[in-house]
Amino acid sequence: AWERGRGVLAALDLFDADWRRQATAAAALIPLATDPRVAGLLRSRLAELGPRATHYGLYLLLVAESAGIDTAVPLPAIARAVETLYEEEADGEVDLEAFHTGTAAAYRLLKARNADPSLVVDEALRRHAGEPTIMLLAMAVSLAGEGGPALLGEALRQAPALRQSPDI
Repeated sequence: AWERGRGVLAALDLFDADWRRQATAAAALIPLATDPRVAGLLRSRLAELGPRATHYGLYLLLVAESAGIDTAVPLPAIARAVETLYEEEADGEVDLEAFHTGTAAAYRLLKARNADPSLVVDEALRRHAGEPTIMLLAMAVSLAGEGGPALLGEALRQAPALRQSPDI
């Protein structure tokens, strides 16, 4: 009962405008990650969360998906989450740990959801060029396996400016 009560308060704090409260709330939901209602809440709030809370949200969605819960997170929401991970925190800094572990969770979530790599590339190309776009392209290439180089070639054909990135 205590855990559920804490979960309710945490769920309410996900709606707070303060990114720190959101992050604390998302972390407090970890024990309830396999509850489909938590997955639904996170799916609906993912675009509204700050970077650290997004990091936890992606991890919680991955836990739910791994437990057999269809989180129904659409590809654009995952792409937006990767973009959010690279936003500056309230102190003006980018939390690189949250970005790296969050993008790893996003990749694993895409893999668990059997995302079509070409759709991941399409979503990346719809976004502005920058670190999040590069991460989405890297995820798509990795998801494509042997077809990865062809997918990367197509991405470079559609957006030649991506060649300027040292990561490409």
